[in-house]
Amino acid sequence: YCKDDGDANPIEVKNFTRFHPADNWNITDHNVADIVGDGAFLCFQNYFTDDSLISFFDLQINTTYGQYAYCNAYCRGGNSNSIGRDSTQHFYNLTGQCEDPKYIGYWYSLSNLTQCTGDDNIFNNDCKWKGPLNIYKTISNNCLLSHGYLNDCYLERRIPYPNAAKILFTAFVEDDESKGGCPNIPKEEFHLYQKPNLDDEKLSF
Repeated sequence: YCKDDGDANPIEVKNFTRFHPADNWNITDHNVADIVGDGAFLCFQNYFTDDSLISFFDLQINTTYGQYAYCNAYCRGGNSNSIGRDSTQHFYNLTGQCEDPKYIGYWYSLSNLTQCTGDDNIFNNDCKWKGPLNIYKTISNNCLLSHGYLNDCYLERRIPYPNAAKILFTAFVEDDESKGGCPNIPKEEFHLYQKPNLDDEKLSF
């Protein structure tokens, strides 16, 4: 586990992103990331995700991080006592679990074993994460692709992919597509969105 700062409060509200299919918004037993981490994750793959939507939201979390787990409906690795954290592509000592490599981003694992449910009190250490408190925006991957995302991945070629991350950030904070934004998709309309139409846009690095 990462050591806390003594009197510092380890409970914080942080922003996260998740790429997900239209029929599954659930974040329990899944991996999430910050914008820089998710931006890089997509770039260093040699294909774009089949997930059709991207959501931006916040969680209340205990920042005494533990080992990262690979989660996709169930988690492999990690532990039952903390949120897992990893730097993008596992850089740094202990893969960045307790480091502060913000410029390359973070990945997180949200196990059901650490989730706050019912009367659990995160301040009493009953659990380690709660939420989402707010879902700020959900956009389509096709909209993100339309802003040249994959082209910037190709041009940058290595972590931290700052330009690609900026495209992702702008897509969330702007609604106007002419300014690099993407319109918000209400949850009740998720089912209308299919996986991205990639055609021949898959990249080889």
